[in-house]
Amino acid sequence: LAPLTYWVAKKIYPFETKEEKRKKTEKFAQISAWLVACYPMLLVYPLGLGTENLFFILLLASFLFLLRSIEDPSAFDLILSGILLALTALTRSVILPFVILSFFVLFFLHRSRAILFMVAFITVVSPWAVRNSLLHQKLTGIETSMGYNLYLGYHPEGDGSFIFGPSLDLLTIMDDSERDKIGTQQALEFIQAQPGRFVPLAVNRLGFFFGLEKRVLMYFYSNDILGFIPKPVLLIVSAILLLPFIFLSISAVFGLSLLRKNPRTILLILLFASYILPHVFILSEDRFHLALIPFFAILAAYFWMTGLAGAFSRWQGSGLGKLT
Repeated sequence: LAPLTYWVAKKIYPFETKEEKRKKTEKFAQISAWLVACYPMLLVYPLGLGTENLFFILLLASFLFLLRSIEDPSAFDLILSGILLALTALTRSVILPFVILSFFVLFFLHRSRAILFMVAFITVVSPWAVRNSLLHQKLTGIETSMGYNLYLGYHPEGDGSFIFGPSLDLLTIMDDSERDKIGTQQALEFIQAQPGRFVPLAVNRLGFFFGLEKRVLMYFYSNDILGFIPKPVLLIVSAILLLPFIFLSISAVFGLSLLRKNPRTILLILLFASYILPHVFILSEDRFHLALIPFFAILAAYFWMTGLAGAFSRWQGSGLGKLT
């Protein structure tokens, strides 16, 4: 993740003059990479055999070659970005909205050449979609877990995140397609029975998505894997694991506000929107934001290098700043 973050940061290069670019881009990319290399939760998370460990790498690699495709639409970069995004979608299908948006960006910039990207993507995902369709004897996509996630996300006993008890309700249904169908039907019934919960649950999920990454610490400590830990030591460990996200995410917000509008930064904003919104309306946990940590690191590094003076200068140059 650290080398990929370095390369992505160099491709975004928000420094404009040639002299400034030569001096700052390298430092900016190195700071971004070090932030990811030293991020505590990314050091701990691979202990679990979760799909996220592969998803993190594939998403960042896909974004790198999308940036290369925006800059120089070679057939190699377009095809490889399509292949990598297909593998990313096969790992976690929540990235599918970003695939569509990426194609629109590439098509707007490069017209017919963008078709290479989509052809590569469809070629890789098609075998699994065909397999699922033949297995369930109806048109089926690359996964059948949407209904299960909707069931948990809107369950009357839930709060928009994963809950243990109801998570077992549908697991007795061995047919994936049938479980998906029943889960979707029951989720719609939950929404119709209590429509007033829809917005509060969405707000809850947004909070869960940007919540502190306490799951790993709670798991290890509550299961007595590490034994008794004195409270002062436990507080220090908690601070080491939890506080970096607060500093990084707040800095990233400022960094995002400083970036100049161009196809690369638009692609970054589309990634954030298309990845966060499905979690807001389906199911969310704090671990889901870990995929965005490398991008947060890039934005935070940009803000730290630009400083408050740069933020003030950008504010003055904006329409609202001139108005005030």
